[in-house]
Amino acid sequence: LVSSVETLAITKAVDKLDPYKRKTNLDKDLVGVGISTIVSGCLGGLPIIAIPVRSTVNVLNDAKTKWSNFYHGILLALFVLLAAPVMQAIPLAALATILVVAGFKLASPRVFRETYQQGMEQLLFLVGTMMITLYSNLLWGIFGGIIIALTVHILLARVPIATFFQLVFNSGTKLYYKDDDSVELKIKGIANFLSMLSLERVLDEVPPGKNLKINLSTAKLVDLTVQEHLNEFKRMHQNTGANVAITGMEHHVASSVHRFALKTQLTPVRHRLSPRQKRLKQLAIDNNWMYTEKADWNTSYLQNFKFFDSRPIEFKTNLIAGEYPNYKIKWESSDITFDEGALLAREVYRTTLEVIYLPHPIPKFVLEQEGMFDKVFTRVLPFSPHQDINLEEYPKFSSKFVLQGDDPEAIKAFLNPELVRFLEDEEIYHIESNGEALLVFRSLRVARSTDIEHMVKFSEQLVGKMLATVG
Repeated sequence: LVSSVETLAITKAVDKLDPYKRKTNLDKDLVGVGISTIVSGCLGGLPIIAIPVRSTVNVLNDAKTKWSNFYHGILLALFVLLAAPVMQAIPLAALATILVVAGFKLASPRVFRETYQQGMEQLLFLVGTMMITLYSNLLWGIFGGIIIALTVHILLARVPIATFFQLVFNSGTKLYYKDDDSVELKIKGIANFLSMLSLERVLDEVPPGKNLKINLSTAKLVDLTVQEHLNEFKRMHQNTGANVAITGMEHHVASSVHRFALKTQLTPVRHRLSPRQKRLKQLAIDNNWMYTEKADWNTSYLQNFKFFDSRPIEFKTNLIAGEYPNYKIKWESSDITFDEGALLAREVYRTTLEVIYLPHPIPKFVLEQEGMFDKVFTRVLPFSPHQDINLEEYPKFSSKFVLQGDDPEAIKAFLNPELVRFLEDEEIYHIESNGEALLVFRSLRVARSTDIEHMVKFSEQLVGKMLATVG
């Protein structure tokens, strides 16, 4: 309904702003949008609209619920009905500029680059759909994009067309209830956008609070849409107190290391190590550490840190793991790819961080240089709105760092003089405690092998000072 109100409002606005221009092409587009919306609604999908502005406004103004769409439609209707003279005074050139800027953001070089990072096939879907839409209309663009996607899926699955659709609509995906009161979901056949409704019905049968294992080892093909949906279901089901594990992806290959890249059961392609990966591997060998360059999308533990509370992590790569022998404490370093914002306001960042698993609980806190990320993130301090904890007896420390946490008194007692002096004299890192582990990184970039070696040594000294306090 809101989508229809918005479309009607914009149509009326165009008529009033330019009464001499016939809207034949606009009528065709509206018919296409109407048909697409009906089909999408019957399939349980979202309304299909030709206007990107609503989503952009919602994202940039921190909208949280679907009520934002309703308010947006109501405001548009009110402006058309009550402020038509004001709208007529807006120069068409100004409106055209807004559309040009919005269009450029939707098809900027960054969009193509990020799509390519999701997989070569995703870039093909994007470019193919865009070209068909430009040379015809929105409706043909949607149909053309679906045909391109299905063609690529059939080629990647390497099965006859009839067998392909049989594996989509009669895949044999079902739930298995285990003796240990857990549930296993075995996804079989072709898991793509055509099988979403049947997969959704199976997921609805999972009892809340039951531990769930999603097994993808027998799936012939798993596309990006299904993986994103499974990841969202995992997040929601974990909120009911259950554990969710997605397994079986090691039997698949993809054209990209992206967490949700389309995956098929083909012969694995041997990837050559980059010069940096060769240096990291040699660093691990020299120090008797473990190293793997493979992408790992099991990053749920990192969400326990405040920094990643609202920054979705896509995957981690170049994992180096070791142990501090003097303290019997395990640690791991990896390159993390995470998102900030969403849709048109979405930015992708990569950084190298280290996680140290502590043997004793410590207070939760975050420590970083003041203004370290102010120019990058709109939400910087993870413990906001808590105020900076000021250590009056250590003016150099307080002027150098921002210190925040839930329990200021416990944090002050934890920071012994030796630890404070150590931090005052060392390079500045982002240091965060979730109570049982430390998160350490220096900047929003991938670290060199020498930087990783220095960070590991710094963390070992840091842990020694902290354990002295706990002990």
